[in-house]
Amino acid sequence: MNRYKIEGGNRLKGSIDVHGAKNAALPILAASVINSGKSVIHNCPDLSDIQNTIKILELLGCSVTREANTVIVDSSNLCLRSIPKDIMVKTRSSTMFAGALASRCKKAYIAGHGGCCIGSRPIDIHLEAFREMGMDIKEDSGEVMCFASKMKPCTVNLRFPSVGATENIMIAASLTEGKTTIINAAREPEIQNLADFLRSMGVKIKGDGTGVISVWGTSCPKDAEVTVIPDRIVASTYMCASMATKSPLVINNVNVRHLSGFIATIRKMGVSVICLKNSLSIFPPDRMINVPYISTAPYPGFPTDSQALISSVMCTSQGLGIIRESIFENRFGHCHELLKMGADIETKNGFACIRGVKKLSGAIMNSHDLRCGAALCVAALGADGISYISNVNYIDRGYENLCQSLKNLGAKIERIE
Repeated sequence: MNRYKIEGGNRLKGSIDVHGAKNAALPILAASVINSGKSVIHNCPDLSDIQNTIKILELLGCSVTREANTVIVDSSNLCLRSIPKDIMVKTRSSTMFAGALASRCKKAYIAGHGGCCIGSRPIDIHLEAFREMGMDIKEDSGEVMCFASKMKPCTVNLRFPSVGATENIMIAASLTEGKTTIINAAREPEIQNLADFLRSMGVKIKGDGTGVISVWGTSCPKDAEVTVIPDRIVASTYMCASMATKSPLVINNVNVRHLSGFIATIRKMGVSVICLKNSLSIFPPDRMINVPYISTAPYPGFPTDSQALISSVMCTSQGLGIIRESIFENRFGHCHELLKMGADIETKNGFACIRGVKKLSGAIMNSHDLRCGAALCVAALGADGISYISNVNYIDRGYENLCQSLKNLGAKIERIE
């Protein structure tokens, strides 16, 4: 079993670069099938989720090459076929192929949708939108067939600003002539990155970054090129590692605007953050003060993906802090593990009440999902003694060799195969 061994209580120092965003690269890779040509994707991170998505592209007949951090996809020879369920369930991005394949091939098959077990993530919002767009949807025992021979421009009202559904509609509408409008669209930076990619193909898009997005499809998509934005959740991970170890750090290759909600929160905890154009310097105090109340929310609110990370820091901050998880109902798996380290946490009905203790102690813990694993690493870095964290394959889904990155900052961490 893959696991990390972390000896806590050591200061970090230096600077670190943030790699490209997983949640931006995945839908962009899926969308690369619609232009029947070449797509060049710069700053694409090398993660297990990305690797699995590339496997799906290759199974569909695409040619995929990687040159350093640039991935080149040629979808000229795309052939529609069923993607094995064992590959589909490994990554959430498999759902994105529904809109892409329906758009180009007029048919798509979804054998399952993967990702971390952090709560209910139904695709019914996607399917409702597809029906509005003229697709015929047939469901059978969790498997879905989408027939898109009669796609039409329309207005889709989302009952929740789902990031995945917004992306799927944008991709599906990219080859549908006429105007498709998404009401109550997600506003995440990753949506804007996808829009930039589709625009480079010749798709006209307005309103990305707002709650109303309009897409005018094209019948003649071009070769495309885009640079993946920096991963704001990876940046918040390094910021939390700095806070947990009381260590000043410089974090490079960030978009500070994308981190504004997170930075505002940690400044309330007493952390000094100096922001430059593409980097930030973080100076944590000897002990943070807990924010009385944090609620996760769709962008630009506090990101659910950073909730576990800030929880780890709050465990040793002064006073009582309450976190409300409003996006995923099973996203407090890290709290049970933090209790093993001596944290004072109570969870109930989507709330976590955290009373800061002076110090955490090393423990043997299990990663339940991607962000849980990263949060346990953060907690272990600041704790007394040695911690072991198992199931770090979850961490590989969203971080390029987190172990080595932390080691480069001075952490005493090793991966045990």
